[in-house]
Amino acid sequence: KSLIYYSSGTEVRRWTEDTGVTVHASGFVGLGNLAVDPSDGELVVTDREGHGVYKVYENGARELIAGNESTKGGGSGFLATQTGLDEVRGIAFHPEGGYLLATHEGGQIWFVDDNERIHLLIDGDDKRGTHGGDGLPLTSPGKKISEARAVTFSTEGDIIVTENDAGFIRYVRANRAIGVSGDFNLDGLLDVEDIDLLSIEVRNNTHKNSFDLNADSLVNDDDRQVWVDELK
Repeated sequence: KSLIYYSSGTEVRRWTEDTGVTVHASGFVGLGNLAVDPSDGELVVTDREGHGVYKVYENGARELIAGNESTKGGGSGFLATQTGLDEVRGIAFHPEGGYLLATHEGGQIWFVDDNERIHLLIDGDDKRGTHGGDGLPLTSPGKKISEARAVTFSTEGDIIVTENDAGFIRYVRANRAIGVSGDFNLDGLLDVEDIDLLSIEVRNNTHKNSFDLNADSLVNDDDRQVWVDELK
């Protein structure tokens, strides 16, 4: 049977062959994009005008998972739900865990990791035509994009960003962001935040594939040793 979800103003609607179009969830301010979380199959929507990201369950209930429903507060390294996401619009899940968010007025790309902490990945603003950093790492100074409308991953793992009114599509090669082994917050660096994230996984005994650096299906002190001795 076919199933379609779509954003319609303040409502998430669904269509099936049996029921036609019905309201699945409501009460949003002004919806943006939606995606399915591959880890649990649940629907996730961005409320652009409400500055929040929500998981929407099968029964229509919703849960705030990113954004604090305002434009200010928090920031890189904070919990995703403590951070203001100015007109959060685009969303894309990474197959190895975490997801990207694009803010329209904020003009930025954020990464939310498996520990629900958010990291500024690509900085920008809402000034149409702002561009910089071509050919340089994401960590280079300066604002690089403006008015991000959507973000996605290519089949090779590249990040692709579409901008709203200036007519630009920009991409970040996987080896500049996602493909750096041990770079768990995807900022292009191997630093204290990465080893801290790995240490949290070791303590939590979760054994997530994205933190298994020696491919033994475990996440433990051996992986910390690999990060320190071989990767860093």
